[in-house]
Amino acid sequence: MNIKEFAQYVLDTVQDSVETNNTNIETEIARYYLDCMEECEEVSAPDICTFSSPKAKLTAYGYNDEAESLDLFLFIHVTPLASRVDSRIRSGFNSLREFYDQCIKRKASFGGMEKEFNSEVQEAISTIRESKGNVKIIRFYLLTDGVVSSSDEISSPDKDEDRVICEYNIWDIAKVYQQEQIKQGNNKIEIDFEHDIKYFVPSKEAKNNTLVSPKIQCLKVDDENPCVDTYLAIIPGDILAKIYNQYRSLLLEKNVRAFLHNKSKVNQRIMSTIRNKPEMFFSYNNGISTTASDVELKQTGRVQYITKLKDWQIVNGGQTTASIASAKDCDLSKVYVQMKVSVVKDKEKYSEIVKSISRCANSQTGIKPSDFDSGEEYLIKLEKLSNDEITPISKTKWFFERMRGQYTDKRASLNKIEEDLFKRECPKDQMLTKIDVARVMVIWDMKPHIACNSREKCFASYMFTLRKNQQTIDVDYWHKVVALSILYDEIEKCYEKRCESKGFKSRTAAYTMSAISYLTNQELDLVYIWKNEKVQPQLEEIIERLVVKINCHLDLDNSRSFTKNAKCWEDMKDLIEGCCSIPYSLLSSSSEDNYSEEEYNIIAQANAITKEWWNAVLEWNKTEKTLSQIEKITVSNYIKKMDDGRFIKTINNAEKAIAIKNKVEHLGFSMNDIKT
Repeated sequence: MNIKEFAQYVLDTVQDSVETNNTNIETEIARYYLDCMEECEEVSAPDICTFSSPKAKLTAYGYNDEAESLDLFLFIHVTPLASRVDSRIRSGFNSLREFYDQCIKRKASFGGMEKEFNSEVQEAISTIRESKGNVKIIRFYLLTDGVVSSSDEISSPDKDEDRVICEYNIWDIAKVYQQEQIKQGNNKIEIDFEHDIKYFVPSKEAKNNTLVSPKIQCLKVDDENPCVDTYLAIIPGDILAKIYNQYRSLLLEKNVRAFLHNKSKVNQRIMSTIRNKPEMFFSYNNGISTTASDVELKQTGRVQYITKLKDWQIVNGGQTTASIASAKDCDLSKVYVQMKVSVVKDKEKYSEIVKSISRCANSQTGIKPSDFDSGEEYLIKLEKLSNDEITPISKTKWFFERMRGQYTDKRASLNKIEEDLFKRECPKDQMLTKIDVARVMVIWDMKPHIACNSREKCFASYMFTLRKNQQTIDVDYWHKVVALSILYDEIEKCYEKRCESKGFKSRTAAYTMSAISYLTNQELDLVYIWKNEKVQPQLEEIIERLVVKINCHLDLDNSRSFTKNAKCWEDMKDLIEGCCSIPYSLLSSSSEDNYSEEEYNIIAQANAITKEWWNAVLEWNKTEKTLSQIEKITVSNYIKKMDDGRFIKTINNAEKAIAIKNKVEHLGFSMNDIKT
């Protein structure tokens, strides 16, 4: 179904809920959106709370104590469904922001009418007030069953008077539709040039500009290929940029690398042409090569046009596409790009054929062999884990760059405030390429001689081992990758500090880390390193001794080929045998986790509180009214966790739970009183 059909489907789906919940269509569509956003982990359990005044409006709100964020939502309904709603976006954000500002005023807020509001609105106001000082970011969300086609209507992030980041986001019907497709396992890109892509052109007859659909003229290659139909087409630069800005890396999923920006001379020349000679772009540029699973065409006289492409992917020309999209200050109306579209007819061999097309299309450029493995399922899982996992102490992420240039591409797509937030969340020194991951894992597998070969050979060995062992890529595996990366960095720092004879740092680091793996029988407590984001103090002393000893041994033969030989590692094992005593406390078998006994007992005590007990607390609070709004939400979150089969895992949350328990018991709460 297309966007309009999906909008009607959502409307039909929520009709029953209107009667059941005694609400209206707008509220139930908003609830549908919020459920979708919660499923994809965009938000955490927001509450519906409708409020409308001439200046201030609200549809829902959510407070997340773990993320230290406050979310405020406003739904905008449009008729007819899925029509453009750009003109109402700015006023919508202003109404939402006005509601927040009125809440934190306290004195004379809402014109002194606050006490007349219903309990739901009063709870929302209390939550917002109590969150002040406890949140680092406020996210304003505009939800609409219309289509937002102009990103200019979205306000840039700013800061309020307390220096709290205020972020503005839009979830229109197109974004919800895309998320539903992903949830159903059908996240293929479908480009409908006739219905979903519109742009304005000057009109001589009308005072205003005319909204039109792009015409993608094409010519079918007249061959008898049973596997692929090939079309040669021309796509306007502004349309290509519009599509890329909507889908970005998803459009390049089957490409072998992400946008490398203007670091390469080729990309610099592309940008120079766009900026200085846009009308010559078609003549200068080789164009893009794309694939699709299906194509729809339209014939006008003798001219044929592409009207729809299903599962569209750019397999060559990603640098060209992203360069055009990044030229926001340039006139793209004169830029035209030649495009080859290979429509794969053989569905059983679809993935195999697309991969072959990608490999051959890129073979004439400087593509590294490892780039062709960017789409491997193992690496995709690592990328997802890197996006999800937050370090325990610094509360940052380790960024896994599955495709070359992803980190830089991500930064370049952000404005200044967003970029600062991204750099704090994913520091540059916590960026790991797939080559970096391969290196530490191969070294830990006690193959330092392979790691001392070329980076590409090291990566090839790593991928071979993953496939051979059918390695499970899960949270524990990602934590191990990060821990070993921290260990490797520590060894390199120790080398720089302790080794006067400056040989090859990378080879000494590789053999030292393999030596630690060998001496600990691969049972080093890596969980400690992940949780503390540093190596154990006792391990630092061992590293210092090993680095000096190993560097001296490797310096005996200063040729690099020496360290690439397996015999070098066998000789090294004899050298280090018994040279260092490994304390039992450094091994993973010495402790099930890295909490102290006291902390472990606190977490166990918090998880011992039953769901019935928490429900009773909420019931008791209805009359006693001793819990703050934030505490009520926190208790509700504990109950929701138990319903989902989850537990309190961190000492911080455990202490909060026990503090609330002690508070209500001190104020007279007792389960016996509730039962009687």
